[in-house]
Amino acid sequence: MAGKRGRKPFKATVARKRQVEELVSCGMSQDDIARALGCTTPTLVKHFGEQLKAGAAKKRAHVIAQLYKAAGKGNVAAMKKLHELHTVAQALDPLGDQDKAGAAAKVNNGKLGKKQLAQIAATQVGGEGSEWGSDLDPDPPPPGSLPN
Repeated sequence: MAGKRGRKPFKATVARKRQVEELVSCGMSQDDIARALGCTTPTLVKHFGEQLKAGAAKKRAHVIAQLYKAAGKGNVAAMKKLHELHTVAQALDPLGDQDKAGAAAKVNNGKLGKKQLAQIAATQVGGEGSEWGSDLDPDPPPPGSLPN
């Protein structure tokens, strides 16, 4: 009785798709994810392309939704984390020009501390278009006090 030769075909189950999203959202490389699943990197890319592309964003959105839910129930730690995320997003990207995900990743990786965030936020206060306007601009020197 002859059996089939070679490996069994790789199956991309729902549980494995969820696992790939979780692993990629935590920064694991494709090679390491493939090893963890017991397949090759090309097989990983073939079967889990969408999870590799959008997995991190989907998981981050899920975590933020959970933070809002917990904050709505009165969880102070969740409220503080949401406040931190809002502050970082505003301080690092007040006009929507920079990559917010990258800025948040820097904070989450511990690259920016409270003092650095406060300094960044301080440089963004006031100016044209803000509720403070030019109130925070330094006063011009009195006439005649400038050196010639």
